[in-house]
Amino acid sequence: MLSFVKQQKTKVIIVADCIDRIQRSFRESIELSDLVHQNKIEIHFVRENLIISSESNLTNLSYFATCIMVFVVTYVPLFSSI
Repeated sequence: MLSFVKQQKTKVIIVADCIDRIQRSFRESIELSDLVHQNKIEIHFVRENLIISSESNLTNLSYFATCIMVFVVTYVPLFSSI
């Protein structure tokens, strides 16, 4: 998905059920965040009723960042023990 997005000349809107469904690794979360700040993507999360874009307010960006950190703290140790 990230390679597709990077090849596009216009902004891409990504729709996901929830935040934990869009990220497969912490590295991808950083890349997604960078693409948002570069105004290359806008991410819509249905379950959270949340839109993350370059114009998002601080509350929404903080919530998104917190969810990413919860993913890292919760899931990375599980994957590293396998």
